Amino acid sequence: MSTADDNEADLKPTNTPGYNPGGSKSPEELAKLDAQDESLARWKASLGIVPGTTSAPGTGPKLTVLTLELVSPTLPPGKKIAFELSNPSQSIETLTKKNPIIIKEGVEYNVRIQFRVNHSIVSGLRYIQVVKASGIKVDKLEQMLGSYGPHPQGEPYAKTFDSEESPSGIMARAASYSVQSRVIDDDGEIYAGWGRLEMALQACKAVGVGSYSSLIDATMYLVVFALFSFPQYHSSSNLDHVQGIDGGSRGDKRWLPKLITCGHSFISMSSSYFLPRLRTWCAIEQRRRVFDASSGIRLCYPASLNACNNSNILRPTRWASTSSTTVTTSSTPITWVDRLPAKWRPYLYLTRIDKPIGTLLLFYPCAWSITMASYAIEAPITTPLTYISLFGLGALVMRGAGCTINDMWDKNLDKSVDRTKDRPLARGDINQRQALAFLGAQLTVGLGVLLQLNWYSILLGASSLSLVTIYPLMKRVTDWPQAVLGLAFNWGALLGWSAVAGTVDWAVALPMYAGGVCWTLVYDSIYAHQDKKDDVEVGIRSTALLFGENSRAIMSGLSVSTLSLISLAGYLNAQALPFYCGVGLAAVQLARVLYRTDFDNRPSCWKGFVGCGWSGFWIWIGAVADYAWLVL
Repeated sequence: MSTADDNEADLKPTNTPGYNPGGSKSPEELAKLDAQDESLARWKASLGIVPGTTSAPGTGPKLTVLTLELVSPTLPPGKKIAFELSNPSQSIETLTKKNPIIIKEGVEYNVRIQFRVNHSIVSGLRYIQVVKASGIKVDKLEQMLGSYGPHPQGEPYAKTFDSEESPSGIMARAASYSVQSRVIDDDGEIYAGWGRLEMALQACKAVGVGSYSSLIDATMYLVVFALFSFPQYHSSSNLDHVQGIDGGSRGDKRWLPKLITCGHSFISMSSSYFLPRLRTWCAIEQRRRVFDASSGIRLCYPASLNACNNSNILRPTRWASTSSTTVTTSSTPITWVDRLPAKWRPYLYLTRIDKPIGTLLLFYPCAWSITMASYAIEAPITTPLTYISLFGLGALVMRGAGCTINDMWDKNLDKSVDRTKDRPLARGDINQRQALAFLGAQLTVGLGVLLQLNWYSILLGASSLSLVTIYPLMKRVTDWPQAVLGLAFNWGALLGWSAVAGTVDWAVALPMYAGGVCWTLVYDSIYAHQDKKDDVEVGIRSTALLFGENSRAIMSGLSVSTLSLISLAGYLNAQALPFYCGVGLAAVQLARVLYRTDFDNRPSCWKGFVGCGWSGFWIWIGAVADYAWLVL
């Protein structure tokens, strides 16, 4: 196969297994599609599609990429760093040769892309980029921009990425990176592209260069590299495009190139195979592994690179053709679920089994209660072991059932939210009837677990189903759906106690239950911050929107309430020192999460959400240590 063929194959978009974007539809056809669906009507209106829409056939490209711009509050007033991609006479190469763009270390900046839809509906617009080093592909980036129609007033659209901080300290200075990229839609039509581009990153002394000397003292070369060639340095809504690595105790970030991508079942083959080859370009001083929870991928990054190369930085050339191109895709497994038979996958993804944090958050209140009840009645060690196993299985099954119920309620809403549009029901991998049958199977297994308990616990457990069922509705009618989720998710704090003791010690269990509800308000509010922009558009309500700019302060208060109520439960249960040590570690973890989480950054919110789970873990470990001290 020729080099050109290899390059074309590399730039083909990957596709989610089983996803079929369907045929292209005209605005008139889209206007008639599910005309009675209110949530879809709002989505259509955002594309300029309203009842009675008509469109004249267009000529030329459906979309034109106009500008790429770097925005920073540290720029002098009136100064812009922008490139007119629609103007062939303005060469990025010429501009950067005259006045190289130099950005001060540690400054905040945003990247903005501006484009105009000329006619028709552009569906599934995405940016694709392939990075090679010494001819070996080391990274492929795909970033979804969304679907767009012509603006009613003919105005261009703009996509601004979240605020980032330019690299500082010892950063990646790799030799001879070549970059190719393009803007393409679901139909495979290519609107713009940048051809072969040789890139390098260079650290600079404390000097200023060119017309931007007033902006920079201690600087790093991000010439086009940061703007056009490595968008993985920029924050994105999807962690599989971007990964930030903590740069220090102050929560600052280092954005590093994604050099190695491994499967979900991570095997450290980087030392034996990849790293010796990477040393042909750079000396890796330190490695760091990161789990990408949103996509289920484990990534191995160089946390520190040491290489020096003064290669010239060239401009990307504009893609010469805007003609429609048919693109076929390949399906590369990204989680262990993708290695299973295709018919199983939609059901497993429906349960979120590839993201176990939800199961753990449901399990921990059960575990607290079982362990504390065993401590209270001095039960033999077989008692907590038996019920921990049963409730662990129950948490796995019922969390999956809750996700199925949620997705059945939210099928149409999920289509309008960027993070959830690829869920199996929203994407059409399975229908409502199949989901209902699967839910029946899940509830049957859950009932089987419940029937292993005493009758008091069976009745108590069955009474929680109403909360599980109505929770998805609450996000449509109240600003407090997270409170309803808390009532449902922490029912195990009551149920675990009754399973061990035969009844509930309400004096202890109620403060523990209330503390769990406050804890859920914290972690699920952080979770809801991921979708707050989409939620406003589609009419979903949440505490994230209710708390707004006061989120950190309010959630700090809720965290104090969580720890106080659980400590009260421990006091009333006569818990000893190990229990309070666990609560103390949970307090440190919650404080760390609330201090570090950026509520306007989706990856940061996901990391904070997962981090909250560790606070529940430490509370349980404290209770386990206390019980072990008692019985061993």
